[in-house]
Amino acid sequence: TYAFISQESFDDLNLPADHEYRQTVKIMNPLSESQSVMRTTLLPGLLETAQRNFRRSSRDLALFETGRVFRPEDGEPLPRETGMLGMLLTGEKGRDWYGDTPEPDFFTLKGILETLASSLNTELAFEQEKDHPALHPSRSARILLDGRVVGHMGEVHPQVLDAYDLGQRTLVLEMEADAFLPGSVRVNMYHSLPRYPAVSRDIAFVIPVEVENHRIMETIARVAGDKLVDYRLFDLYQGSQIAEGYKSIAYTLTYQSMEKTLTDEEVSGLHMAVQEAVEQQLGARLRM
Repeated sequence: TYAFISQESFDDLNLPADHEYRQTVKIMNPLSESQSVMRTTLLPGLLETAQRNFRRSSRDLALFETGRVFRPEDGEPLPRETGMLGMLLTGEKGRDWYGDTPEPDFFTLKGILETLASSLNTELAFEQEKDHPALHPSRSARILLDGRVVGHMGEVHPQVLDAYDLGQRTLVLEMEADAFLPGSVRVNMYHSLPRYPAVSRDIAFVIPVEVENHRIMETIARVAGDKLVDYRLFDLYQGSQIAEGYKSIAYTLTYQSMEKTLTDEEVSGLHMAVQEAVEQQLGARLRM
């Protein structure tokens, strides 16, 4: 898509008057009002492309774009140019095993991004998005790399869908493409197959709902160290059996050593250290 957009595009994105995306580089001699400023986000181009397809009865779309955005910097004669990756997903994903044609949802797009990141040796984290005006307030997330926000993703806000005449659930993603560069040049390291058995144990916490999964996972990994070879979320529950404002969240942790068979006491010590860290640092309690 073009790097030139219309100032009105920011109205369609539901952006407030003081939003950073509205700080633009203006074209001195634009060909038209629809191409009067340099883009500060890829979203207008992605959504306009979807709009054109919808008007031609093509409603099952999986689009991506890489390109630069241009944001002015105080005291600098030239704008800051950032390479970005954008995605848009809408319509049917194709028939599944049961013959159904489910719509893509937030987790479909998240899975695509995680697969891409994994192939480039990059580990991303996610936290709830609370104030992106173009995204659905409860079905969106910030994308984090090493604790820094590098992008946003989620369902398009209903008001933005109306502005672009998109009458079905649509998901978008925009993030810094350069975030992948440090990881993509790493050398993959391989290890011999383990000679000693692994031990898996489950652990469940009751924890305030505002504590996000990535914070719990980071705490588990930091405390358990290199003896923790795998850890997975397998259950999340909120309901009548849990106090209001809390959730029950459960993980399977797998411990293994490359040098010896871990004893029950060693595994129990690691497991207890994980429990105490999550309780003390994140305000959780063990669910029996």
